[in-house]
Amino acid sequence: MNTIAMNFTTRKASPVALFNALRMFAIFSFYWTLRLAGLDAGAALSIAMRGMLRMALQRAIEEPTPDRVLERLRLEIYAMAGFVPDEGETLVGQWLFNNVTTDRGTDLQLGLFTNVAPDETITEAAITEPSGTGYARKTLTDGSWTNSPSDTWTYAQQTFTGGVGGWTGSVQGYFVNTTGTTARIAVIEVDSNGPYTIAENDTYDIDLSNTVA
Repeated sequence: MNTIAMNFTTRKASPVALFNALRMFAIFSFYWTLRLAGLDAGAALSIAMRGMLRMALQRAIEEPTPDRVLERLRLEIYAMAGFVPDEGETLVGQWLFNNVTTDRGTDLQLGLFTNVAPDETITEAAITEPSGTGYARKTLTDGSWTNSPSDTWTYAQQTFTGGVGGWTGSVQGYFVNTTGTTARIAVIEVDSNGPYTIAENDTYDIDLSNTVA
């Protein structure tokens, strides 16, 4: 008979590891609760992740140790700044490495979308928008962006106003697209307080501030 000796090393889990494990467990629990309530997978995951981001931010505020302050900053950027989808990243790469700007065009546009929980694969061709009197994409003139500090570009507040009869489709957030040969989404942000149903005379304000870092 052969005897196989097996040695186990017991290690105490760090508080950070335990916290992260509990956080993941909470995300999955919340996700499946939302799925059982009838939400589709994308919407359930988006809501669950936003809830956990808020919890992590609150933890960093209540216990402001250096590592948690850094974590808070990273989470604030992730939760609030929107993201550049794949086609936006390709646009930047084409301009920077190939000097190709055909899809950029003159000026940008600002629009609202009704897609639920868009991810990095979202494209301008797949974007869905509200419909109704008074809705149209707004032109963002190239020369009207303010560059201050050096890595941040801001634009004057833009207001969308619902027309007679309101709009069809719940507003989930906003996007900025190019106007070249093929329109591309440069940046998109899900409104964490949405979705919104826009009735007649309702307004939706957007303060654009994009940091390149």
